[in-house]
This record gives sequence, structure tokens and C-alpha cells, in this order.
Amino acid sequence: MEAGPGEVLAVIGPNGSGKSTLLRLLATDLRPTQGKLHLLGTPAWEATAPLRRRLAWVPDEPVHLDALTGRENVEFF
Repeated sequence: MEAGPGEVLAVIGPNGSGKSTLLRLLATDLRPTQGKLHLLGTPAWEATAPLRRRLAWVPDEPVHLDALTGRENVEFF
């Protein structure tokens, strides 16, 4: 699967189908055990700080930092 600039993808499926695992892989929080995953032309397992700064990740858990405004929380996460 490949997503182009400005495209929006939806990840849907029943519990246990791998949605969270996929998102953790895309966020470089989890290393692939097989297959290939490239993010912005870079192998995901070689993720560096510059690559991670180009990714957006907001967890679905109610996580926020009280010292920040809502907008600052969105920008931070």
C-alpha cells in the first residue's frame, strides 16, 4: 500500500486484526519482524529523529499535558 501527499487512509477492522500494531509500526514505535516498511523513503527500522519529526502521531488514549493548551497538546503529540 502507498499513500500519496494529501491522501487520507482509514484503518478499520475488528478487535485483534492488527490496527494498533500497524499504527505502532508507522509511528516507528515497533520494529517490523518481517516484510518491508518504508516511511518517506526511509526504512522504518532506520528511523531517526529527523524522520520522526516528519510523522504525526496522536494516541487514542486520553493523554494530555495539563501545562499545555489544547493546540499545544496537538502540536506536541
